[in-house]
Amino acid sequence: MMNVWGPLGDLWIAMTSDVGIETLKTLFDGILGASVGAFVAVIVLKRTLREQRRGLAVQLEAQESHLSRQLKVQEEALAEELQAQRTENTLQRQRDVAAEIIGLLMELHAASRLPNNGPAVNTVGNSLIVNVTRLRLDCRASEESFCNILLDWVDHLTRCALRISGEPKPWTEEEDFTEVTQMQRSHVINLLTDWCRGEHESRMNIAEVMESSLKVEKELGGRAWRLQVARQTLAGVE
Repeated sequence: MMNVWGPLGDLWIAMTSDVGIETLKTLFDGILGASVGAFVAVIVLKRTLREQRRGLAVQLEAQESHLSRQLKVQEEALAEELQAQRTENTLQRQRDVAAEIIGLLMELHAASRLPNNGPAVNTVGNSLIVNVTRLRLDCRASEESFCNILLDWVDHLTRCALRISGEPKPWTEEEDFTEVTQMQRSHVINLLTDWCRGEHESRMNIAEVMESSLKVEKELGGRAWRLQVARQTLAGVE
């Protein structure tokens, strides 16, 4: 067998010598320095990663907050746009129905000019009622008073048209029933037109004017209505 103790003994002697000890010390210092350096590097890396995660979290939170604000602004803008579109659609439907009512009021006048034309007058009167009801469907609760008084005016004008068709001269020479009825029809048309173009407060005022004017007709008659109402309203309501 090969004698291994010889080389080991020589190695031991070399290591325990001053040079060996110095060599081992230098080697140990290098290993220790490398270990400390590696440990410090690990700590720095962990801290760097932690700061990066924290910074990324802050960045993501800021982006999420920004996106949430943008989404909220977009939702509000979309809601306003939809509301404006609904309002415009409602106003357009109201204008369309008002135009239909105005056309029917003109038809009512034409039908009343023919003697004994009651069935045709009643047909137009029923169509007027239907269209006033259509108008009511697109009105706010605060605007229902206008539809109510408009319906009363439609009923009054229909009865006048029936009277004109059946009796061309029911009044005396001083009170031309047909002429006053025509003025009242124009009065209603003007107020309805102004109502369609007006804002909420203006619409409320127009409803009051229309109601008070019909009250004059019912309580005082056509002559008083012509004197008190026609001059003020046939030019339109501001």
